[in-house]
Amino acid sequence: SNDDIIFVGDSLTDHCEWSELFQEMRLKNRGIGGDTTAGLLNRLNDVVASQPRKLFIMIGINDLLSGVAVEQILANYRKIIELVQKRTPNTNLYLQSVLPVKHSFYYGEKTNDQIKRLNDKLQVLSRELNIQFIDLHALFADPTGQLSSRYSRDGLHLNGSGYLLWKNAIEKYVKN
Repeated sequence: SNDDIIFVGDSLTDHCEWSELFQEMRLKNRGIGGDTTAGLLNRLNDVVASQPRKLFIMIGINDLLSGVAVEQILANYRKIIELVQKRTPNTNLYLQSVLPVKHSFYYGEKTNDQIKRLNDKLQVLSRELNIQFIDLHALFADPTGQLSSRYSRDGLHLNGSGYLLWKNAIEKYVKN
């Protein structure tokens, strides 16, 4: 319904029990593990069909890990935002930064450099298209710019402490 708040994204969104964290709110989790910006774009019509009150987006890490260029991810984000604004103009849209990863065999320093570059461009795009950008990256990064072990179970996905930090960071946007 148009009272709903919808979260979309990849496994980071999917693994959270948003309705438990925000019990008094009408929340729907439409995160899908392994999803990409192209995947979200392909399923976005179903998401916006209900004309949700708010839409929170965090996606892009799977694009980067599979070699998609930052410019292509940004182009997909632009299409996502413009489609939401066209199809459901009364929906408040919140763009959340991509979180850092912990350096390992799979996620190297280059990945965090790409994440930082993508987030910088997403912030500019958010200003350009007049939507709210929420910088979560800074909250989750350790002093070296990697995902803090305190908030992750594998260097990519969040643990309970990570989800509580995320909740606290966005609470004012969810409840406002």
